[in-house]
Amino acid sequence: LFSISNNAKTDRNVIEIEMAFCTKVKFIELRLDQTKFNVGFEGYKLSTGCLRSKSFPTPVPLLSVLPGASQVCYETLKLFAKHNALHHDHWDYEHAVFVLVANSGTIFCVSSLEAALTEFTFTSVAKLEVKLSDMRFNVSVSFPSPDMAIIADGIGSLLVYHTDARYLQREWTLVFTSKFADLIEGSFIIVDSKTQLDASGKRTIDCLLRYLIMAPEGCAKQATSSTYSMLNFPGILWVTLREENENWTIARTRKLLGEGGTIDYCYLSREWDAICLISTCPFQFEHDSLKPVNPHRPFDCIPRPISQIRYIWSQNPERVIFRLDIGLQTPTSKSDVLVIIEKSWILVKSAASSAIYLRGKLFSDVNVENCSFIVVDGEVIVQLEKSTPGLEWKYIVKGDNKGVIHPFFEQMIRPAVLAELMDAIKKNKTESDSSEVDQTPTFSIEEYEDHNASDQEVCFLVWLDGDDHSLISHADIGGHSFLFCTKVEFDKPPRFCLNYDIDGILWQVDNDPRDVNCFKHLESFPAFGYVRAGKPMCKYQSCSADCSYSLLIDSCKRAYVYFRPQKLETSLVNRKTSERVEKVSRQYLITLEENCEIIGFMAHPKALFLLTEYTLHVFYFADDTSK
Repeated sequence: LFSISNNAKTDRNVIEIEMAFCTKVKFIELRLDQTKFNVGFEGYKLSTGCLRSKSFPTPVPLLSVLPGASQVCYETLKLFAKHNALHHDHWDYEHAVFVLVANSGTIFCVSSLEAALTEFTFTSVAKLEVKLSDMRFNVSVSFPSPDMAIIADGIGSLLVYHTDARYLQREWTLVFTSKFADLIEGSFIIVDSKTQLDASGKRTIDCLLRYLIMAPEGCAKQATSSTYSMLNFPGILWVTLREENENWTIARTRKLLGEGGTIDYCYLSREWDAICLISTCPFQFEHDSLKPVNPHRPFDCIPRPISQIRYIWSQNPERVIFRLDIGLQTPTSKSDVLVIIEKSWILVKSAASSAIYLRGKLFSDVNVENCSFIVVDGEVIVQLEKSTPGLEWKYIVKGDNKGVIHPFFEQMIRPAVLAELMDAIKKNKTESDSSEVDQTPTFSIEEYEDHNASDQEVCFLVWLDGDDHSLISHADIGGHSFLFCTKVEFDKPPRFCLNYDIDGILWQVDNDPRDVNCFKHLESFPAFGYVRAGKPMCKYQSCSADCSYSLLIDSCKRAYVYFRPQKLETSLVNRKTSERVEKVSRQYLITLEENCEIIGFMAHPKALFLLTEYTLHVFYFADDTSK
């Protein structure tokens, strides 16, 4: 009896803790700025002009590590494929400063002291004592301040250097090193760092280290293509260093562990003790050297992400019906949701926001005029009439595995609801017959193709409190695949870009996780998702700091640059339509002469830098093009 009472008391305490944490959580909606869209966009025009370029040979071959046989999992391959070996110093606005790592372990500082970026010098500033055969990851570099650099050497060591002003290319001084063997098994990469003063006025450095915990071999043998990305558990080690009497010591360590999935974005707030994550799996704190970790799971405070909403469906020889419960986003009428049904496609989304509940290609064609939907008790109920009667559907939307099939079609919905669906069909036909205006389809298959969709949709965009381990705020980005992130300002987290239909939407993250405007729609890149879908060999995606252009870079030899619409000095006239063209979106195709893998890049407003194992290539944009 005592045991039962004690367990009940513990459960009640856990529930109270959960409720206390969840009441603080804020939902932040990603609000699109309609003024940022290019309504009259008519596609990119390939420029026939040649870009001025210059090449700078590297003193020695540069380092590029490949994954080992035991590292074959989705998250690991992703880390290797997206590694950028051209480490840009964002603290220096007046000069272009980069850091390169050679095969021998030598660290080179590359600097241009002129605004034209036509001359660069390579200077050796430090040396890593590592062997290429021992390296598990590529060397990663982060700059927490103008005079400090942090390096993860690829074999499990973290090194902190004092650099002075890096454009001066002086020798770096090693001030701290640690392996964190008691916290991490294996190697890691550094993804972000910052420096600040603590309450006592002492200088501190916070850095985030990403690592992987591999699943047991038995799990790998049972894996299928749908569970391939779940064969690892992504981890984050949050390390805080403190300077005391010119010596650096470990002041605090915190560890977060994911439940299987991938991380697309992982950065620190520059003003708060908080971390921003975009991931396909929930995370929770597993360790804190200063405070006990609370038993709650922060992600449990999040209502079901829209991308994970399940629906029930059933069919008979003539029809398919499904019920979609959209949880807290409960509509009160049909005007609160937008349902568009085409011959082979369907879209179900919120009418008030960008939230998409279901989208994609149907299993088979339908008779659109005999399809309908209604909203009942917070559920969207859709019925589709098959174009091929008797055909057994295997799913509703191609690539979507969230549907749960109901074995009995007649019991799927109440007779009154079915009658309402049939009345909706009659009403639609009446409205269609009375309309004399021919309307073009709202979208076509080509326009609303799920561009660049990953096997597993991004589900979570969250801020986590590093002190009490709670969830501060969250946003839903289900249905919008992650494209890229780019670091621009040293005092703000990086920007990230999401795919909205065919466009790329760039978001700036603010340092205050409690601000309802924490995520600001900064810019739109027309048809970026569309052109990305047509580049299967794409390795890097990014944009310039001033958002004047976006780019795609193949793994070898080629780069594609897409400038935003720019006003012409003199307008052009379309001969077919007689319409005047005031703006043109230029596209540049860059091809390297050498057939080498591109291992790094930097999108400067004035030029594009491409790095290979032996050469730094610079392609210059004309001043009027880069404005």
